[in-house]
Amino acid sequence: MLQYKEHKDAQNFFKAVNHFYLNRPELWEIDFDWSGFEWISNDDYTQSVIAFRRKAKNGHELVAVCNFVPVQRDNYKIGVPLWGEWAEVFTSDSKEFGGEGVTNGRAISTIDEPMHGCEQSVELTLPANSVFFLECVKPGVKPRPKALKKEKPEPALQTE
Repeated sequence: MLQYKEHKDAQNFFKAVNHFYLNRPELWEIDFDWSGFEWISNDDYTQSVIAFRRKAKNGHELVAVCNFVPVQRDNYKIGVPLWGEWAEVFTSDSKEFGGEGVTNGRAISTIDEPMHGCEQSVELTLPANSVFFLECVKPGVKPRPKALKKEKPEPALQTE
């Protein structure tokens, strides 16, 4: 069956996803306790999208985003737990798996927009019928707002 592209693509996917799973303790280390899992968004039924966090014992975590419909979602925002730069570390939409190759890349900057109980969020492209994983690769701190320049008060009029 591997002579057919679709079967070869499926084999590539299962080989890669199994390798990814085994090398990412966030996905299996705290499997029987709620401390290893947290919903980010589980109520977007109108667009059929969910997002959640998986955590390892050392505190490292991944964010999973799932789009369950054959429609690409552009400019989709989700809250993320850390300020900084995020990277897409695995996607089911890779061309080697028969996907379209839509990716968010490795330099996804957080924006100062609270969402889903988080102080910051990211804006993503969700490929059709896909799941992908993000990790924070450069944790940062929320930038301080720029101070407004104070105008000098006008001198008071003196009256006699």
